[in-house]
Amino acid sequence: MAIGARDQHRSGIVVAAHSIEIKSGETFQIHNITSKKHNSTKFLSDAHGILYKGGTVDAAFIPITEAGITIGNNVRAHNGTETEVAWGRLADVERLQDITIYGWFNNGPGYLLFKNATEFTGHSTFHNMGIGTYPSQLGDSGSAIVYHGGDAATIVGVHRGSVCTFESLSEYQPKLDVNGTEWCLPNSYYKVFSAWENVENELNLMRPGWW
Repeated sequence: MAIGARDQHRSGIVVAAHSIEIKSGETFQIHNITSKKHNSTKFLSDAHGILYKGGTVDAAFIPITEAGITIGNNVRAHNGTETEVAWGRLADVERLQDITIYGWFNNGPGYLLFKNATEFTGHSTFHNMGIGTYPSQLGDSGSAIVYHGGDAATIVGVHRGSVCTFESLSEYQPKLDVNGTEWCLPNSYYKVFSAWENVENELNLMRPGWW
C-alpha cells in the first residue's frame, strides 16, 4: 500500500521500507506501481527515492514524475472505503482510542495500545513505535493508520507488520515476548506502525498547506 505525500521537490508516495530491498538511508529507483482500484500497472517515476528502515521508522518516499498520476488527500482500502484525511501526529492520540487501517487486504478498527514502544526484531530495534490491535496480514505493509476523532480523520502512522517482542517502559509495559505462540503470526493481535510525525521528519516531507 502507498500514502500520498510530498517532499521538498516533488509529489510522491510513502511505502513500507522493508518492501524495498536496499540499505537504509540510500537512494533507490522504482518505476512501476499497481493500482488495485483500476486493476492496472502504471509507470511511476524516473527519479530517485529515499528509504529509512530502523531507528523510529520503516518507510520510504517514492517521487512521482509521471504526469498522469495525481496525489490527493484521500486514503483508500481494499474494499473501496475511501476517506479524506489530514496529517496528524500519533503523539496527539490518547491510548485506547480507536485507530483504523486502510490496507490492501484489510480495512478495520482496533485500539491504540502504546505509542512509545520499542520493537525488538532479529536484525534491528525500532523506537517510538505505535502498537495497535487493528486487523492486518502479509501485504498490508505501508498502509495508512488513521485516527477518526475530532473534526477530521487524521493519518497518524504507517503500518509495519505484526510484532512479537516489544516494550513500552514509559507506558508501564515491560518487555513482552510472544515468539513461538499464536500471537506471533502475520494476523496476530499486536500490530506495529511508524508514527507519522517520525516518517515526516526522516523522509523530509512537507505538510499539505506548505506546498
